[in-house]
Amino acid sequence: MDEWRVDAPPPPEPHPPHRAHPPDRPTPHEDVERKPDGVPHEVIGHTAFIAVMIAMLVAALLLFGGPVGVVLTVLLLLIGVPMIVSRLSRKSQYERVAHGPHG
Repeated sequence: MDEWRVDAPPPPEPHPPHRAHPPDRPTPHEDVERKPDGVPHEVIGHTAFIAVMIAMLVAALLLFGGPVGVVLTVLLLLIGVPMIVSRLSRKSQYERVAHGPHG
């Protein structure tokens, strides 16, 4: 009967604890107060809001605008969107320069 007995595997060995640097002594390349992606959070919020508004406007123009709505939609997507993107990019750059990495 012993030949059919299966022994349980040995318990796994514990991993050594992860050694993170304490907050008061960051690594030379770490900036603990920076925004995680380098983009100011206000610009991220404006971008999300504008993206939703443009999507709703495009949908409304296509659904209820008829031929004029289609032309306005194309103009909005070809001219308005790049203009908004460039303005948000400039605002992001301004925020980075004005407030620096710790602002």
